[in-house]
Amino acid sequence: MRTRKPEKSEVYKVAKIVIITLISVSVISSVIYFTTDRKEQEIQNKNNSETTSIQKVSNEQHKTEEKVQTEKKFYLIYSPTCPHCHNAMKFIDGDLKAKYKNVNFEYVNVQTNDGLKKYKELVKKHNIKTNGVPVAIIGSTVILGFGQATQQEYIDGIEALLKE
Repeated sequence: MRTRKPEKSEVYKVAKIVIITLISVSVISSVIYFTTDRKEQEIQNKNNSETTSIQKVSNEQHKTEEKVQTEKKFYLIYSPTCPHCHNAMKFIDGDLKAKYKNVNFEYVNVQTNDGLKKYKELVKKHNIKTNGVPVAIIGSTVILGFGQATQQEYIDGIEALLKE
């Protein structure tokens, strides 16, 4: 008994179907990856920027919520790859923590799962319109970036928090 050898055209058809299938799977995988991971990638891309833009955001509803809480919180949202974030952390560790012992300073690393979750929660709560870091949240005051000007803003934010 003899087996039939496939013709070249049949082999090309099968090869074409296999190649199209592989390309389709690759495209679908890429689309899924980029749509589910896009937000995390945007955050990481913003972390590398050298901007020191400063913006204060205040929300009266959050002030009321913060007054109800007795704990005074200072969140610093940061990335380990951000030089401005490290400068902010040095300022906090070197000057602020010793002076303001009754304030709870918390660092939120956006490159960890827990940190990213906390970041998203804080962004929603304080209506923050940036993906960049560092972001300081002092009570109901939000300060974006870090530089010479923001050092005094951190102090002013803490003083205002302690008066609430």
